[in-house]
Amino acid sequence: MTADDLKKRKNFFIVHTPFHLFVSEQIIEAFFSDYFNILISEMPEEEQIICEDWSEKYFLKSTMGKRFGHGRWKKFQICKRRIEGIIGKAKGQNIFVSDIAWPLNNYVFGKYKKIHNISIFQDGIGAYDNNVVREKDLIKALLKKILNVFRLSVGHSFYFGNLMGQNEERIKRIYGYSIDHLIGEESKKVAIPIKQQLRVPNNKVLFLDQPFWKLMSEDDWIECKKRTYAAVFNKFSESDIFIKSHYQSREADKQFYLDNGFLNLDVGECIEKFFIKNHFSVVISYHSGALFNLKSIYGDNIHVIALHSDLYSSNTKYYDKETIPRVLKLFKKIGIEVDNID
Repeated sequence: MTADDLKKRKNFFIVHTPFHLFVSEQIIEAFFSDYFNILISEMPEEEQIICEDWSEKYFLKSTMGKRFGHGRWKKFQICKRRIEGIIGKAKGQNIFVSDIAWPLNNYVFGKYKKIHNISIFQDGIGAYDNNVVREKDLIKALLKKILNVFRLSVGHSFYFGNLMGQNEERIKRIYGYSIDHLIGEESKKVAIPIKQQLRVPNNKVLFLDQPFWKLMSEDDWIECKKRTYAAVFNKFSESDIFIKSHYQSREADKQFYLDNGFLNLDVGECIEKFFIKNHFSVVISYHSGALFNLKSIYGDNIHVIALHSDLYSSNTKYYDKETIPRVLKLFKKIGIEVDNID
């Protein structure tokens, strides 16, 4: 096959988190190593550790931030023009996104669903949680559409069913790890092969912090950290306990754990990728999607614990009353231990 022939078989992967990048690279390695694979990322290039498998790489200015306003509308128009220039006018190419709810993904789905093959790769818990588009979601989508006319918000393509879009009829394939629990038509599901090194049990425990300081008062957050420390230390006091901070965590929160004997783990890649060559026998967090990802990928080779507290799960701004029970049920279904720290 000539270089020109190869360029005709194009895959476009649109990512906006390190985990998306990791999953995309695994899909390429397993199924599309002989394709012309193009990365379109909303993350800054300097913040990414990228493999050599990409034929071309493009980095867009992120559309994250404020949901409304003329400034965001302008940024989004720049992204749209770049996307259109990158994908071009040829038909029948393959486009991979994590969902069709995210603004850029939603735009790509609306514009290209009739002329390209659009597939979804898993984005943590959302790929396994049948959270459907509700009336309030449709109202928000309509509001975005109206505000877009006045250049105050990005537009939105309507769809129904699963919020991630996995049961949308125009989705060609759905890639994931734990496909028995994956939402979507069975005929569309594709299991991502897992390459594991031999896992030898060790004396290392990893705590993945989450920025739940944003969900509660400072006093409640201080209490939550105390309960977290007690739960982890009481169970694993004889182990080496590491903390990996979330990118939205505060330095003072990390320092609290370091002052109490935890060790700092500072890595620039997503934890799922880090685990390919590095191993902890136990991983602990709150409701992190990384817990679900790690358990889906490594199964019985890892002990995963989710810490649960009403201090954060009762915050209705981020969680409705139905979400937390569904998430905890999913955790238990794949073998994640749920530890109530109230």
